[in-house]
Amino acid sequence: YKNDAFPIKEAISVIEKSAVNSTNSSIRNEAINYYKEGSHIIKEEMIKYVKNLKPAQQEELTKTFSEINGGRVSIGASVQATEEMKKPTFSEEVKDDSKTKETQDKAKEEEDTLKRFKEGWCTEILGLKKWSEKKDKLEELVKATTVPYIKPDGLGEIISVLKKLLNDTNIIVANTALKALGQLAQGMNTGFAEYSKGLFHLIAQRFKERKTLAEAEKCLQQLGQSTKLEDLLEEVKDELADKSPAIKTHICCWLEKYMLPKANHNIIKSITNLGLT
Repeated sequence: YKNDAFPIKEAISVIEKSAVNSTNSSIRNEAINYYKEGSHIIKEEMIKYVKNLKPAQQEELTKTFSEINGGRVSIGASVQATEEMKKPTFSEEVKDDSKTKETQDKAKEEEDTLKRFKEGWCTEILGLKKWSEKKDKLEELVKATTVPYIKPDGLGEIISVLKKLLNDTNIIVANTALKALGQLAQGMNTGFAEYSKGLFHLIAQRFKERKTLAEAEKCLQQLGQSTKLEDLLEEVKDELADKSPAIKTHICCWLEKYMLPKANHNIIKSITNLGLT
């Protein structure tokens, strides 16, 4: 029999009477064998049907069911035995504990990742004079944002500082700021969308500088993962009107590589409105 074809409900009353009341030992034994066979097929479900058997029969089936189901079955004379079967195995409990721990770790990670950067880091980095000191402070942020999840609350001041540092005259500082912004966009996902419009122009302007080109491309790619193209239409239009061929070229490449592959009707319509198709 398959699990859904084993005739337990239809036959159990007859089998139970035969096991308990029959004066013929062969019939009683065959009735008990029915319970054993049922445990092979419907496994723990079979326990629900043994509570009215004699104690000696329950004891015999306890041993058999336990062997069949890996030592997990304990049959009593009450419904409590059935409830025990609903408890998870050790491996299931470990699995559930792992899921709980993973959820807790994720929540803790989201909560604590940037906490210390909201408490004095912004003022401190803006007060630094040496580019190397700024770079070191930015690298602390880069390291802290190299995580899958970033809670988007209260990051406005940090992003404002990074916007200023995008225009830093030192290429290394500007590149490190781009990297930090990209990782924030990736970790915050859609939570970063509210900042995208204000950053788009600043990131695009870094396409003019060959030494910041690679980080600007990556940063814009990560920004595109957090924001819908429809929400950036005006910004895209402005950059395509820029006199710099580098900006026009790389914005078009960004559209083609990262935005159009996930295009839906609305995005295609938006692109058409920009005169690109």
